[in-house]
Order: sequence, then C-alpha cells, then structure tokens
Amino acid sequence: MLGFAISINGLLVTGDIADHGTEPEYEEAARLLGLRDGDAPFPVPTCPGNVSRGATTGS
Repeated sequence: MLGFAISINGLLVTGDIADHGTEPEYEEAARLLGLRDGDAPFPVPTCPGNVSRGATTGS
C-alpha cells in the first residue's frame, strides 16, 4: 500500500458475523475467515454480537 512491509499477528472479529444467526451463515463466515479448513495464516478469535450469542456454529 504505502511501501511498508506489514506483519499481521491476528484478526479480531467483533460483533455479528451473521444476519439471522443461522448455521449456514456461520458456515459461510467460517469459510471466508479461513476457520473451517485452518487456512487463516494467523489467529482469528471472535467476540460474538447479540445475534451470535447462543447460536451454534457447527464446530
């Protein structure tokens, strides 16, 4: 971007990652974040929002 080398140590995902809290939405989010197959090159902890609390993620 600006010519700087950056190193990412992790990605903190906060709030809702699904519109309705359904399992397919969480599966898609996990796939996009590289969590389903372990593809993320760094840790990706999540902090659920109000829709996400109590939902099942299948993991």
